[in-house]
Formats: sequence, structure tokens, C-alpha cells
Amino acid sequence: MYGFEFGPSVFGQMLTIPAAMAAEWPDKAIHLRLRDVIAQKEFAHMVEALERELRNNGQNHSRAAHYHLGLLSVFFDRQLDQAAADTHTARTKTSAARLVAAFTDLIERDYRKDHGVSDYATALGVTA
Repeated sequence: MYGFEFGPSVFGQMLTIPAAMAAEWPDKAIHLRLRDVIAQKEFAHMVEALERELRNNGQNHSRAAHYHLGLLSVFFDRQLDQAAADTHTARTKTSAARLVAAFTDLIERDYRKDHGVSDYATALGVTA
């Protein structure tokens, strides 16, 4: 599990899914926008429970982590179902959305490299 934070208004997390569970998740990366505080808290609670099991060395911790990840996939599917398709489509047509998409692609590709905001800005042709 990876987390990243670029400033006061940018925060994200990335969860790597085991190949055995890949069929339960979308084939492509999706930006899950949790604007509702209740959904944000539910997501945080689920991730924390998964993280506790991943750090735990007790009996059956791998199985417990597997089930937590399964519940997280159900939460994710429900959130995707609730997202309004027309709002998403309209939002993706703006220049800001194209810049965010390009930035997201760079993060996805280079998250393991030691890049700062200025490195990404240079790659995108914008100022930091």
C-alpha cells in the first residue's frame, strides 16, 4: 500500500491487489472521488482494518486481510455505481481534467521514483 501527499489539497492512496483477487476489481485505474464524509470515514475504516491485518503476524492474518480486501472491493463497486456518469463525462472534457489525467498517468508510472512536484510539472510542461 502506498500513500502520497503533494500539498494541502492533494492526497491519495494506492492499493496493490493480489493477482488472485484481480477479477473483483476494475481492469483500469479509476479515480474514486469520495465527497461524502460518511463514505470517506467508511473507506478509511476499511483501509485501516486491512492495514492492521497486513501488519499482524497472528494466526489467519492473511485470510483476514483477504476478506477485508474483498469487502473493500464491494465498497468500491458500490461507490462506482453511485457516481453519476454524465457528471464524470462533462468533467473529463476540460483542460484541467486533461492535465489531472496526465499527472495521474505520471504518478501511476513513476510512483516508485524519487520525483518531486517540480519534476512532474516539468514533464507536464507547467510551472510548479
